Amino acid sequence: MGTFLYSLASGLILGFTGFILGYIGPLIATPNANQGPLLGIFITGPAGLIIGTILGFIVGGIKKRYASRETAPFLGLVPKIWKRVLWSCSILSFTIIVIGLICIPWHESKYSTIIESPSDLHKRYKTLTSLHARSLSDNEMSRLQAFTNLNYLDFDSGWGVEEAKLTDNGLKNISELNLPHLEWLMLGHCDKITDEGMKYIARIKTLKYLSLSACTHITDAGLDNLTSSNSIETVDLRGCSGISDKGLAYLKKMSKLMNEVKRISQNVGGSASISDNEYKIFQEIYEDGYPMKTVYHSPDGDKVFVEEIVTVKKQDIPPSEFQPPAGYEKITYQDILKQQ
Repeated sequence: MGTFLYSLASGLILGFTGFILGYIGPLIATPNANQGPLLGIFITGPAGLIIGTILGFIVGGIKKRYASRETAPFLGLVPKIWKRVLWSCSILSFTIIVIGLICIPWHESKYSTIIESPSDLHKRYKTLTSLHARSLSDNEMSRLQAFTNLNYLDFDSGWGVEEAKLTDNGLKNISELNLPHLEWLMLGHCDKITDEGMKYIARIKTLKYLSLSACTHITDAGLDNLTSSNSIETVDLRGCSGISDKGLAYLKKMSKLMNEVKRISQNVGGSASISDNEYKIFQEIYEDGYPMKTVYHSPDGDKVFVEEIVTVKKQDIPPSEFQPPAGYEKITYQDILKQQ
């Protein structure tokens, strides 16, 4: 085998081994680390390819020059040793692949945050901090007690393919659980919960973020029931057609509410004109709500982005800074809301 082919073969073998170690290895060792496989794609795989190519070129040159020379017999051993190294790398790669085929599905059943049926609760590690549990019924909420590290509980994800089973009784069961780290409760598109259930939510002392998006049976009375909460900082009311100006006014009573109130539409994903009184309520919340926190969620709910304004300082800004560029029209924020 020529030096070039020897170098190429060595690079491919070490590169493949590095890729397998960096891609499958993290999936076995730390299956809940989403970025683990990137190690093999961008670091260990390319590094193995480069190192293997260089060493293969060197060993290939040694083999060509010194393998048959009696003056340097010890150099003739180098290609033999390198050949065993390459065989060992090949065996290691195969072994890791086999282990991965066995362990990854098993880990997936333990670490997955998606609960497709009540039986999945038995399979999951009880150290999980988030669960997507739209499939659970009211009577199954008590089984969540085993997940004492639970921080994020989602009944919204999957609303397009599965009807929510959660009712007010389920909210009552959740409020009776001892989940000291529960801060996020996503109830979007749960059309069986009503104003009565908001009383139970207000009892969850650790709750900070509550999503009621597209909960069509929540009315002003439900927001009034929430006002006894001393912990909730964020309420998502998008698509709650039963909420009026009166309900928004109730939010001002909540001592910890300190972020923007999201726009309320008369239909899910739609828009509606905003009344002058409703705009006034929004304006008062924005002016009095500092420090103000804005929370954004990715569509799957796994990623959360938080932006917080701690304070606002008054400054004099030259009027020229507010002049629109040529060809553009100046409108107010209130005009924008009315056009939606």
